[in-house]
Amino acid sequence: MSLISEADLTTLTTYLGDSHNSLYDGLGVNIDELDKARNYINRSKVFVRGGSDTNGVDISMSSSSCLVSASDPADAMVSIPDSSRYYINDTQHTTSGVTTYTFSLVPGGGVVEKISIGEAYKATVYVDENGVLGAVKTPAFVYYSYSNLSNFHYPDVPDDTVGLANVLITYDVGGTPVISSTQITDVRLISGYLGLEDDDQMQIFVSINQDEDTLIATTLTMGNYYTKSINAIRSHVTGFSGGRTFEGYYQYRDFAFSTYYRILYYMVRTTELSQRMGFVDFSGASSTVNTAQLGGRFLTKAAQFEVYVPRYASDGSTTYSIPQFHACTLEVYLVKNVSTTLTNNIEAYDNGAILFGDTSSFTSSGYILMDNEIAQYTSKPNDTSLYITNRGVGSPYGVATHRSGITVYEVEKKSVSITTASQADVYNDAVSIGTSSNTYIQCAGFGTITGGNAGLAYGVRNKVT
Repeated sequence: MSLISEADLTTLTTYLGDSHNSLYDGLGVNIDELDKARNYINRSKVFVRGGSDTNGVDISMSSSSCLVSASDPADAMVSIPDSSRYYINDTQHTTSGVTTYTFSLVPGGGVVEKISIGEAYKATVYVDENGVLGAVKTPAFVYYSYSNLSNFHYPDVPDDTVGLANVLITYDVGGTPVISSTQITDVRLISGYLGLEDDDQMQIFVSINQDEDTLIATTLTMGNYYTKSINAIRSHVTGFSGGRTFEGYYQYRDFAFSTYYRILYYMVRTTELSQRMGFVDFSGASSTVNTAQLGGRFLTKAAQFEVYVPRYASDGSTTYSIPQFHACTLEVYLVKNVSTTLTNNIEAYDNGAILFGDTSSFTSSGYILMDNEIAQYTSKPNDTSLYITNRGVGSPYGVATHRSGITVYEVEKKSVSITTASQADVYNDAVSIGTSSNTYIQCAGFGTITGGNAGLAYGVRNKVT
């Protein structure tokens, strides 16, 4: 018998994490979540009874009701079919004729510049109580070549409307906006039906309604179904780990567990697995720092962080070669477990007093994380606002537009000094960030490196024992 290989461990733990996520995610939070158990049982109840419990599309007459399609890509026109039915505030509406909307090269928010080659903007198409098709657009450009467009959110639709589709509008070499079918994502909430209108069949409604109430109230701890599997893997590894704990051994190995397995492990063990929260490549004094936020990884529970010498390069698999050491100081932006809510949409480069929810727990000045962007604020005018003076600080993603309702976190900028060769010439050597009372849930980015040499690389991770 031997220790399971790390390749096999990756496969095994990924399967378990995916299994738990499918179970956990499949229930859904409420009846408005598409393709979830609570959503589908609500549809079945409404299908029998008729009407609608929430705003959304009625597909009684046609499954394509309110389905957005690209009518004329050359003119960036989208449309929904004739006689599309939908509910707003418990009232059913039906469109008359094919309804269209034509996009322009100008995004929203008062921006007058037109998009050009390599640029795009995002929009959410909706229909209102009058059967008019409209769109809410991002007020700033996003780059179509950007590797992760999911970092830029589609806008929310106005009150008293029904959202139908997310659309990415790109630039055509002919000078016109273009929409293809692959750039349209259906986001209709199917919520309404005519009903069976049969007394015998309507008797089914009472039982389905009771089952829906039970499903809505269900709060099962899905992790309980995986306790034996998690503990069996732990026992196997600790038998070969040379006295290390399961968590400590794979911290030492710089091993990357899947997101879903880390969530499952915490639910079963109430202990976070160590993970690389950030990575920095440094090519020499006075040069640019290339950083990786690594997918916005958040801890469930705040922990102390440390800078360490990684075994692998930023891709997580290529062996990292430790260069000749030179002392350096590294600035790190770390996310605290302190948050509030953005109360209004803000555009890229918006500065000044920005409104939030409760900011009383935030320091008088510092940094915040909005989506993937770090911004600096210099004061708190009151307990519901922060005075922002600098955008896109220390983050590899720069500035972006942010929608109201997102969670905004306080960020702390820390300096870490690597002062001796013994702190940076062996894999896994680490330097704590701050003291044991400094705990964080994410690494948001990096600032200046002072000193150092070409080829220098460091990882940032949460500490485990």
